[in-house]
Amino acid sequence: MSRRSPAHTLPLSIFNLNHIDTCLFLNYHTIKHVMYLLQDCTTQAEPGSHERSKGDVMDVARRTPGNEEGDILAQARQPFPSIENMASYRRESARINEVPSRLLKERIVFVPPFINDEIANYLIGVLLYLESDDASKEISLYINCHGSLDGNLYYGLGIYDTMRYLKPEITTVCLGAAQGVAAVLLAAGTKGKRFILPHSQVVLHQPLSSVKGQASDIEIRAHELLRQRQSLYEILAEHTGKSVDQVMQDADRRRYMTAKEAVEYGLVDEVITREELAQ
Repeated sequence: MSRRSPAHTLPLSIFNLNHIDTCLFLNYHTIKHVMYLLQDCTTQAEPGSHERSKGDVMDVARRTPGNEEGDILAQARQPFPSIENMASYRRESARINEVPSRLLKERIVFVPPFINDEIANYLIGVLLYLESDDASKEISLYINCHGSLDGNLYYGLGIYDTMRYLKPEITTVCLGAAQGVAAVLLAAGTKGKRFILPHSQVVLHQPLSSVKGQASDIEIRAHELLRQRQSLYEILAEHTGKSVDQVMQDADRRRYMTAKEAVEYGLVDEVITREELAQ
């Protein structure tokens, strides 16, 4: 019985030969193995028929779109990339790695898709650094976040408390989603400087948790979740002008809001449109 290649579990786009120039950093034998996997993935064959000759593998490369001259294999035979290619690659990598530094220089902080203890510590550190750098300049917090990874509110509330502690004004912008504790961070921006893009959404919901263990441990965790929920509702009520009971009722089940609804609810102050940015 023939042995199946691991490539059967991978999407075919991984082996798109239009992008095979990245294989300049591989040796010739690795290229042959990639060609073998490609042939094995794209051919409907009987068991055992994927054991092809070297000539078959080379033929796949010669039939690659945009490779009429067979230059891919010629490049792949080079044991190391050329100095010119390596220098270009390093320049490109340097530009990509400069992005976070450039944003930080402009006092822009991105909240990532999920918040855990490491992310919270990083964001808190960045906010404190920006305040120490210049306490008179505002900070922009860009949010596209689905909340806490494990449902624990402490990570997000640590960021929230830091925002409230800082002297600089904080502009918050939702671009994508602000769910759970991320909605709290969005609402915690300086009044009048809380914005949302037209197709973004805000979601209110209760704290989430998956609890295992003996009954007494589950009971303790349940009481803690209820306490966290009360804190969450009180914070949202403070920043939206709603009553705690109203927030509790709205967040009892997931409450999805469009950008316009988030403005009406008081979570943000304005929907940013392209026309407004152009003014």
